[in-house]
Amino acid sequence: MTGNTELEEQQKENQKTNLLIKNNLKILKNEENSDYFSQQIIFNRNHFHEYFDTQAYLKDFYSKLEDPAMQLILFHLPSIIARLPTKINNLLDFGSGPTIYVAICFREKAENIFLSDYLPQNKKELNNWLSGNSNFDWTKIFKLIAVYEALPLPTDITKMEKTTKDKVRGILHCDCHISPAIQLSPQIYFDAITTFLTIEYCCLNREEYKNALKRLSAILAPQGLLIMGGILEETFGFLKNKNLQVITLNTLLLERYPSRDN
Repeated sequence: MTGNTELEEQQKENQKTNLLIKNNLKILKNEENSDYFSQQIIFNRNHFHEYFDTQAYLKDFYSKLEDPAMQLILFHLPSIIARLPTKINNLLDFGSGPTIYVAICFREKAENIFLSDYLPQNKKELNNWLSGNSNFDWTKIFKLIAVYEALPLPTDITKMEKTTKDKVRGILHCDCHISPAIQLSPQIYFDAITTFLTIEYCCLNREEYKNALKRLSAILAPQGLLIMGGILEETFGFLKNKNLQVITLNTLLLERYPSRDN
């Protein structure tokens, strides 16, 4: 019941925000330079359903791979995984977007990989990749990860992708603002949860961020691992000429990371 109540409240909040968004956009459409004015609006999670362009996101961030934050994550993630002491049974990537790099990196370490996202368009793209119907070419990412894993050359990308797909058990819906954040029957508790450049974009304030982390902690198995990646002291994100609201992360905030008990 708690999850339903939270969901209803969130839907009401979203409706109010969406009405404000539509009014703003009516104004923008009447401006000669709407691109300039769209950059002045701070977009947040309430805009994602309508304005998150999955294909544009993949093209901008994964075709050329020029984003420094993404380069940093891809560089360090294989070495982090290599240091994990044991095999992982159930791994959840929380907020995968339309991306599969976490699944690629964990293909040899995790027995069961679950990808997840809030947006239907992203889950559709993940399912398209899993079924072999995606138009996006992940070859460059596979090759880059293979280099960071120090695999012998030439790398068999086809084998890497098959191994990755064989480990993916599901594409799930996730929502860090309801409990549980992943709703399954029966409920699965994950031995490891990864989340990169996600939670801070889904929260409007630090209280929401704190509660979101609590909900992730609640679906971790005992002694489970939470592996997070973000940008410290970032004040906003940028996507396709749109400023995105982001909760500013710092070491003090992260040191106060809440456990499942508090």
